[in-house]
Amino acid sequence: MNDYVELITRTKIKGTKDYYVIKVDKDDYDWISQLAIYVRNEKYKYVYYKEIYKDKTISSKTSYLARTILGINNNENHDFVAQYKNGDFLDLRKDNLKLITRIELKLGKEVNNRELPTGVYRHGNKYVASIRILNNLKYLGLYDSPKEAHKAYLKAYNKLKEAFKEK
Repeated sequence: MNDYVELITRTKIKGTKDYYVIKVDKDDYDWISQLAIYVRNEKYKYVYYKEIYKDKTISSKTSYLARTILGINNNENHDFVAQYKNGDFLDLRKDNLKLITRIELKLGKEVNNRELPTGVYRHGNKYVASIRILNNLKYLGLYDSPKEAHKAYLKAYNKLKEAFKEK
């Protein structure tokens, strides 16, 4: 027995006459079915929605559906993103969604210099942690993984933040 409902979006699959279909939990169906649902599937692959007013006009404001399902206000908490456990961005059931930080998202991807967290740089097969203090770059160490390097950066950042609070 399915515990979800499939909803047809307003976005056509490129090169076909078919529309994208999303999966949502049955208990979310009532409020989600009242929205205009769209899919952005070029590079970023996400589902967003717009409110439909009583006069049948559609709002110009867009919001991420996965974040809304997880209870995150789309105008706040930009440090958090929704991760799809099974990798299917059209599967918006609550048991498939997980709220993670942007840093966790970056660390979970295959790493290249553009996807490394703040304060971490690649140096051969190792990762350098550094922090900028008054336009001077301070070296924090060389690490085996980007996660370790980022932890060193966060430790230095928090220490610096505490020092400025004391003044």
